[in-house]
Amino acid sequence: MAHTVTIDPGSRVGTVTFEGMVTGTEMLEACHTLIGDADWRPGFGEVWDLLDAEVDVGPAEISDLVASTHRLSDRIGQNQVAIVTTREAVGTLVRLFELFTIDLGRSYLVVPTRREAAEWLGVPVDALHA
Repeated sequence: MAHTVTIDPGSRVGTVTFEGMVTGTEMLEACHTLIGDADWRPGFGEVWDLLDAEVDVGPAEISDLVASTHRLSDRIGQNQVAIVTTREAVGTLVRLFELFTIDLGRSYLVVPTRREAAEWLGVPVDALHA
């Protein structure tokens, strides 16, 4: 698994891009990298680009992701999260995750392109650095 994390403070958005096989544990590590970045601020929008990734997340990892999101909710903030994927199974995982974190004031949208993610977040597409 490989991932990159970029933040555009001016547009108030962070982007995580994955390649290869991705597990829930690796997604958790990427989240920590994102919100641990010096440029991150609570409430920034998020883009999780999984177009070039295969996702393998088991039930225990979903539980870990949900628990971590609740623990880190003050650092993440209420925000919008766009998931870029064309895989139906990933969309199903996102909807499940959304149900388990509905109390945190976050909105999720699964889209097939970065352009659609940028439009939904109201930021220029070049703010979602590759």
